[in-house]
Amino acid sequence: MKRSKAADLIDDLRTLPRHGSDPAANLLALLSRYGLDPLEECGGEAHSNAHIDNCMRCAPRWGFVGKKEPVT
Repeated sequence: MKRSKAADLIDDLRTLPRHGSDPAANLLALLSRYGLDPLEECGGEAHSNAHIDNCMRCAPRWGFVGKKEPVT
């Protein structure tokens, strides 16, 4: 994603609290408009086992997995 598009996304994110009733639906629509997929919950063993303090599947985003969007 180009920096100018990332700046537009940030501006649009900042308007979300003013858009009313369903914040989750508004956020999903915004992500779709910019061609981004939402992060998904990680199902790694570390999240269900208190004796594991690190998840190699989702680190460093504890609890969520997805493609990292580069900004150039």
